[in-house]
Amino acid sequence: MANIEHGFQRAIETMVGGIIASLVIRALLDSLNIGNFAILISILIYTISIFSIIALSGKMKYWGFMYTIGWFFGLIIMMYALSSMISPAEIVLYIIITIIALIIKMSNKL
Repeated sequence: MANIEHGFQRAIETMVGGIIASLVIRALLDSLNIGNFAILISILIYTISIFSIIALSGKMKYWGFMYTIGWFFGLIIMMYALSSMISPAEIVLYIIITIIALIIKMSNKL
């Protein structure tokens, strides 16, 4: 069964993977030199990122309590370390969704 270490590792992998994907996409858009169209593509990708955070919340109900705690700690550390590369809206969504998931898990245990 997945435990706190697995959740922590998953948060780190998710954040690093997202940052790498973001940098690759940004470099690709810059190299194509497509002007304002690049801004529209960036907005679309950002929107998809927000929806993926919301979709993640649906999967959290299948995570164990300790896994979710590990995820939250890893998330906090990565957001602190990479705060200049993550939008404030994403940070708020990640934290709110994780706290809601933890509250639901704790209320189910009571």
